[in-house]
Amino acid sequence: ISAFKKHGTRAFLPWAAAFGNNDKLSTSQLQFLIWTGVTVFAYCTMFAARAIDSGNAPVKHLPEIPINLMLLMGFSATTTAASKGITLSYLAQGQLDANKDASGVLTNRDGTTALIKVQMLIWTLISATIYLISFTRWVDSINLSTMEYALPDIDGALLVLMGVAQGGYIGGKLVSKTTGEPMIEMLTPLKAKIGEEVQILGLRFGIKEHGQLMCQDASDTENLTILETTTWAEDSIKFIVPDSLAPTEGEDSRKFKLTVRSNGLISDAQELETLKDPDQ
Repeated sequence: ISAFKKHGTRAFLPWAAAFGNNDKLSTSQLQFLIWTGVTVFAYCTMFAARAIDSGNAPVKHLPEIPINLMLLMGFSATTTAASKGITLSYLAQGQLDANKDASGVLTNRDGTTALIKVQMLIWTLISATIYLISFTRWVDSINLSTMEYALPDIDGALLVLMGVAQGGYIGGKLVSKTTGEPMIEMLTPLKAKIGEEVQILGLRFGIKEHGQLMCQDASDTENLTILETTTWAEDSIKFIVPDSLAPTEGEDSRKFKLTVRSNGLISDAQELETLKDPDQ
């Protein structure tokens, strides 16, 4: 329901429920929607056929659902739930920035083509098409009053291929996000005056709520200072050099080691040199 409210006019589209939190089609939700649509269509069609065939007599309930079809629906639902859980976990840990998620039905979060998604979607479409063709021929060939199953079963080979594709998708989602320690690549500038803005460029900084910028005097490893930051992104942090880092009397400069803590992991140190203001 929230998906339909969120997407406004797109709620009238049959695939509106498959949009993710970034307003783009979700691969896992789309494949689940496809199989839900296929099975609902087939089940309702069979019920209608039995109702027409029974005439004025009471319509008997449909026989049991084939095991492979139930397994496939279970795989499909599990893939969707697992995918959602992985994404929410990354967001909660600050390993993802929801505002920079460019992932789509066939693309990764950075906008590049995701072959794992392509594979799963291809097998989903192939399997759904084959099943619909098999279903239409099955309806024409069976005796509705004596049929053993409510619907035709999924071919075992297709079930295995779909399981492999969905397993690969979940596995790829688990390892697609590097969860290593943050890394500082460079400071700009390397030497700064008090009140000057410094930018830290690097990787895996996460989000501000789960991170800290730590500063330690190069000559005093006992004291550690947490610096206030002005901006914090996955690959960039900015801060204003505070008065507390000013060179002491008689010093022209002072050296500090900066490290970034994110999600409990700490980067290697990068040296910043603060300069004495010549006007003072």
